[in-house]
Amino acid sequence: MPKKSKGSKKPKASKKPKKKKGSTKTQKKVKVDKTKQLELKEKELDNRLLELESKENELDSRMEMLELKEKELELEISKLKFTMKKRQELIDNNKIVAKPFTQPAPAKPKKKTTKKKKKKLKTEAKIGDERRSLLANQIKSVLKRQEEVKKQEELKKKLLESKKIIDKEKISVVLNDDEKSGAMKLFKLIVDKKSIKLSEAAKMLGQDKKTVKKMAKDLEKEGYISINTPFYGEPKLNLRITPTREISEMFKREYI
Repeated sequence: MPKKSKGSKKPKASKKPKKKKGSTKTQKKVKVDKTKQLELKEKELDNRLLELESKENELDSRMEMLELKEKELELEISKLKFTMKKRQELIDNNKIVAKPFTQPAPAKPKKKTTKKKKKKLKTEAKIGDERRSLLANQIKSVLKRQEEVKKQEELKKKLLESKKIIDKEKISVVLNDDEKSGAMKLFKLIVDKKSIKLSEAAKMLGQDKKTVKKMAKDLEKEGYISINTPFYGEPKLNLRITPTREISEMFKREYI
């Protein structure tokens, strides 16, 4: 029997590379972190929207106060105009005599001003400056108010234009000539909410997401709404026309 040489050994099988246990866990953790970040971002945006709505309400109340002040000023102006007109009528009828123009008296020689008088003059000058400053502020306020009135008129004009968009005959063609159809209900829901998630709209209408998405695309095509599809998460349906309370209430009056 031939002897086996001591140096000859069997070739060892190649070792399979070991899988890293931590890699899959890390990937899962990263996904969870991204999800949390996106949820936090969405909450921040929702809070910002609520903040903007509260500011809008605050501005509306301020506008109402300014309108009341404007009416008061208009009333005062009308009273003054009436008084001036009556006075002129009395002068014309010789019932009262207008004061004749008289030449101003010659200036008296200036006396030496004492410290007390100088102080008094300074105080009067300061009061005069304060009055002028107050008057300037009032003029600025009036000009600002006029600007706001102009903006309000432009807004009313836009509202009238947007009313054409919500014209009953025109919109019924888009919504299949049926006011009780899902599309009409969806549009009313978006007008009321201004912005709503697709799943929430489907739940409130009692329909599946696919049907609601199709109706939303029809409304987007006509320019009534916009569909915002984020990188992560579900689509949001946003009102495309000016989202004011007047439009919402107008729509309620016409379609409820």
